[in-house]
Amino acid sequence: MPYALAPAVILNGRKKPAMRYYADAVYVEDGQEVVEDTKSPVTRRDPQYRMKIHLMKSVLGIDVRET
Repeated sequence: MPYALAPAVILNGRKKPAMRYYADAVYVEDGQEVVEDTKSPVTRRDPQYRMKIHLMKSVLGIDVRET
């Protein structure tokens, strides 16, 4: 399930697609939705990944569980 983090925009005359986050797993645990992503230590430091999980929390209020 994709999560919309930012809408599509036009930058410098070119249309850029919406920014989305795709979780590895989404499930319900104790009545709460859990968004889970499996990342290696190297990938966890990737700036694009860090930005997306930051936006998940700040825009949607969703914490991403990293495994």
